[in-house]
Amino acid sequence: MSRENSKNTYKLRDHPDFPNEINVQFRKELRPELICTTCNCITPAGLKDRKGHVFCRKCAGTLTDDTTDQFTCYTCDTSVPVSSLEQYHEPVCELKPVECSFKQLGCAFKAARREMGVHEGDTRGNRHSELLVRKICHLERENQVDLQQSANAEKELRADLEQQVLKLEKELQVKPGFVHIWKLQPYYALKNAAMTFSEEISSGTMYINTPGYHVEFTVGFGRNSIVSSPHLSFNCQICPGQYDHMLSWPFKNKIIVVLVNQLEEQAQRYFEMHAASAEHAVECLKRPESEQRNPKFGVSQIISVPLLENVKKGFLSQNCVVFKIIVPPI
Repeated sequence: MSRENSKNTYKLRDHPDFPNEINVQFRKELRPELICTTCNCITPAGLKDRKGHVFCRKCAGTLTDDTTDQFTCYTCDTSVPVSSLEQYHEPVCELKPVECSFKQLGCAFKAARREMGVHEGDTRGNRHSELLVRKICHLERENQVDLQQSANAEKELRADLEQQVLKLEKELQVKPGFVHIWKLQPYYALKNAAMTFSEEISSGTMYINTPGYHVEFTVGFGRNSIVSSPHLSFNCQICPGQYDHMLSWPFKNKIIVVLVNQLEEQAQRYFEMHAASAEHAVECLKRPESEQRNPKFGVSQIISVPLLENVKKGFLSQNCVVFKIIVPPI
């Protein structure tokens, strides 16, 4: 590594976090043992010879490549080629101090490699079995603590979720009742269209609360076999909605339908639709399945059509018929 022109600026080499050589400027002059003797670069992984000369790995490799010079091992005094010292001799040097392979279990014994084999083979004297049992017991205690902490966390989470569910249930119970004014206007145009196509006038789908059930109301023009004149019917249909998973099923709410008399309030007609008494109640009131609507339920005879259309009776005024729909809270 060559020194740059700027004072105390060096190239950094052999650093694992900086694979490419970079220039680093220091405020103070560095100690000689950090600087490669050959290239003058900083090396955190330097090699030192007997005379105290420090070499970076690159320079050390260059100086020892393809050399047949002999080097005497400091530990065992064995003479080996310099090029094979680090790669071949040091890993097998019998006198090189090594740490016990049970160090992670707590064994602090350190000795020459040939003595280490004796130490590790002495199962009575090295206490490795005791250390292993102690480590296993420690891990078991840690495992028990972790399991207990997990159980406590699960218990707290379950209790928290139960509280949230109770809170939501209470909120659902105290939701205000639903009131909707439905004006059929222009009445005759809607009636003619209904008679031509579906024989029904639809309110469109709506939610009776937030969160609440998703429903559609319809008024139909049909002829009962018992009576001679057609009658107006009123039906409700439960539709799939985004709050279905939050609601209680089956649907149990009472629905009050008021045919408003626009001339005399006391002449209004009231009808109560009790969901449980509906024909095929189980199918009508269950939670809707996969985008499919439930069968309709309701009142088959609200008022005869001729009576409704008699403007003197007050139910039809200015080509408008008014329904008031009330769904009280349970």
